[in-house]
Amino acid sequence: MNANMYKLEDFKGDLNAGVIVAIMIIPQSMAYAMIAGLPPIIGLYSATIPMMIYALMASSRHVSVGPVAIVSLLVFSGASLIETPGTAEYFSLVLLLSFLSGIIQLAMGALKLGHLFMKLPHSVVSGFISSAAIIIGFSQLPHLLNIQIKSSSNLFSSLKELGTKLDEVNLPTLIISLSCITLLIFLRNNFPRFPAQLVVIVASICAVYYLNLSEQNVSIVGEIPSSLPSLTMPVLNLEMIKTLFPIACTIAVIGFVESIAMAKLIAEKEGYTVNPNREITALGSANIASAFFSGYPVAGGVSRSAVNHQAGAKSRMASVITACLVLLIILFLSPLFYFLPEAALASIIIVAVYSLIDFKYMKEAFLENRSTGMTLMITFLTSLLYGIEKGFLIGLCFFVLMYAGKVVKLNVR
Repeated sequence: MNANMYKLEDFKGDLNAGVIVAIMIIPQSMAYAMIAGLPPIIGLYSATIPMMIYALMASSRHVSVGPVAIVSLLVFSGASLIETPGTAEYFSLVLLLSFLSGIIQLAMGALKLGHLFMKLPHSVVSGFISSAAIIIGFSQLPHLLNIQIKSSSNLFSSLKELGTKLDEVNLPTLIISLSCITLLIFLRNNFPRFPAQLVVIVASICAVYYLNLSEQNVSIVGEIPSSLPSLTMPVLNLEMIKTLFPIACTIAVIGFVESIAMAKLIAEKEGYTVNPNREITALGSANIASAFFSGYPVAGGVSRSAVNHQAGAKSRMASVITACLVLLIILFLSPLFYFLPEAALASIIIVAVYSLIDFKYMKEAFLENRSTGMTLMITFLTSLLYGIEKGFLIGLCFFVLMYAGKVVKLNVR
């Protein structure tokens, strides 16, 4: 971002958008860090330096980079198979994943592959995202009910184990969860511009504090460090790099696809163009920065970017303002989150990911073209059965086979 080119008349819109997105990104970042098996503070760290790096390098004026649900699930699905979430070894793997995905994105940008990855079949992407949304939703049930179940890449085996532990449900936690979900849906449907997530965070903290719910086994976030992100160094272990490389590739591609889709949509509305190769390079740089500043892989958030645009952002300065505000909140207001119930963060995730399930396109895909519908369903079902990274690859391979079959038939004729 060239400071000499910045127009002061744009500052009012950027300031307004920066403040609104900061209010939105704080509960989101903390919630999405839970999906990745990380402490909430890591989500907040990931919404600071990486966002600034992206803002300095990107061509999009409106995309808001930070933790996103799909990438968070990919991080968990890759790292949790090797180390236990919550351990130093697990965090070390997450840093390595962030570094690897950033390097892969930089390589794709250097090879000018940005345009190529924009052409991924929508049926594969839609099936992947819809299945990931369902997996994310069910992964939050232990937090919504305050029970313990083993993590698994197979959704159905997790559901089976959950059914055997329903008698362990913590009633106060369940009441908090249902209340938060109801409030979020009500505010979203009736007052769409209202900061519903922030209201839920404040209300649930007050409920836990004044009703002493933490003494009734309601899980809370606890102490959050009031410190700036520390300098971290990814451990470049060759064996771990080989193991994590496939999931890092998936993070790199999916993170970019989610980001560029929103960048293009808003740019077309505002009458400017985005450069896919510049975008993927900026995103790669942001992920590398995240690895060196106590974060985890980031991408452009669909809802945050839309809010950034609607709130009046005129330039990438809005993202710089958001990142600075998050840093100030970490430094001075983090103790206020001590009594935040994990159930409230899980409720935010549940409501957010539900909108990612594209029921409309699922129906249209089958009506429009049988092979498109089959590709979507195969991606969707295999992701639920075998894990989202395998489901994505299987769906992509099936699409290629279907496309090759059509080409062969046309040549025969």
